[in-house]
Amino acid sequence: MNCLSRLLRTRFFLSTAVLLLGPVSTCQAQVNGGGTGTGTGTGTGTGTGAAAAAGVSVDANGLVKTVVAKGGKQLARQRARAARKSLPEDLNEFNPLRKVSLVRLERAYGDILAADEELKPEMQFLAGLQRIDYLFVYPETGDLVIAGPAEGFGADGTGRTVGTTTGRPPLRLDDLMVALRALSRNQDVGCSIDARPENLAEFKKYQASNSAASSTAVARQRFKRMAKILGNQKVSIWGVPADSHFARTLVEADFIMKKISLGQLRVRVKGFKSHFSMVRPGDNMANRWWFTPLYDPFKTTDDGNAYQLAGPRAQLWAENEVIQADGRRISVGTKVASTDRYAKQFTNKFAQLAEEVPAFAEMQTLFDLLTVAALIEQHGLADRIQWTMDLFLDDQRAAVSKWNIPLDVPTTVNMKLIRGRMLIGMVGGGVVISPDRTVRELAWETDGEALPEKQRAALSRELPDGRWWWD
Repeated sequence: MNCLSRLLRTRFFLSTAVLLLGPVSTCQAQVNGGGTGTGTGTGTGTGTGAAAAAGVSVDANGLVKTVVAKGGKQLARQRARAARKSLPEDLNEFNPLRKVSLVRLERAYGDILAADEELKPEMQFLAGLQRIDYLFVYPETGDLVIAGPAEGFGADGTGRTVGTTTGRPPLRLDDLMVALRALSRNQDVGCSIDARPENLAEFKKYQASNSAASSTAVARQRFKRMAKILGNQKVSIWGVPADSHFARTLVEADFIMKKISLGQLRVRVKGFKSHFSMVRPGDNMANRWWFTPLYDPFKTTDDGNAYQLAGPRAQLWAENEVIQADGRRISVGTKVASTDRYAKQFTNKFAQLAEEVPAFAEMQTLFDLLTVAALIEQHGLADRIQWTMDLFLDDQRAAVSKWNIPLDVPTTVNMKLIRGRMLIGMVGGGVVISPDRTVRELAWETDGEALPEKQRAALSRELPDGRWWWD
């Protein structure tokens, strides 16, 4: 485990609880004539299908729901055609290292605000940049540049904007400004999605009085009742505006992860199994899973004017908990076998998961933006080029777009019957990241030749007035 992983184990988490109920039937043939059958059902969570096509909607009352896009390849072709019509021609070509000047971008954004013009898609989505692989500082020209892969983009049918060929979401201007403001205020960033203790307490009470052996039909009726008792989970958000796209993305990544873990959304990743498929009788403890940022060691130059980011951006950790009669969750600091296997599998396959699940890829962009903002703040990079970031840090002049605030999430639950036992899966969790601590304790390597050459090659030549990106 690298030092960044060790640092953030307690700072950033997405968590999941699996609750297991006692025997419900002594007649195993009722499940599946051979005596070892399984069955599944869904409770208050909604939606099934491929996770790659899943997103969320948030209604005016703050209720988060799953949205599954239809269309597949046909929608992708429509997206590409729309991008060719709405974007500058050279933006539509995939480029492995597109450069974006943050200083020029802020200046161009100021011109648009002064002229009271509409923000163009290429600025709103940072020229299609999908990841930050490099950060370059140019003291001689007063510039600060981020660089990474980019391409044209369009809507994916769930309300998300994604690349025309990769399906990966581009970085957003409003997310960039939110990240810079969070660092300027030295704030941790996160969200929490938790079952209400009173509902958990009622659930435990019902479970205790309804665990005697019964038929499969009665077991399913009990499951439906439990799902109703659990109700909605509460969403809390801190460090960023609750009505921002940034906050919505954190909540969405958590929500989609829950549905994948319980087998309610499928992922097209070879060999990947849901956690619920791994659970067996005897795994009778609640589990908490959380994502921590996982980067390879960062590379930099001797003068500290170039940085390279690499790695999958996230990994999954886990521990077990018990749920008290009053609904409180207590950590026991251990892991059952299925929990450990799932966490390791998720970590090993996270890069593939992010390619298939746009919600995870978009979470990666937020990690990159917060990490770059922390690099700028802690290493004094803006001061080095005498850039004040006056507009980007002004939440009055440069207001970010507003979205419905996520307030409640339907409790995602599932059940299966194994050898006459009903296993109930229920998920809760959240996201927390402390980007300034992340950068302070990063692993670093000095790159003596390749990185300085990348920096020289990325230096902008003459650009048209108002141009802030180049290939």
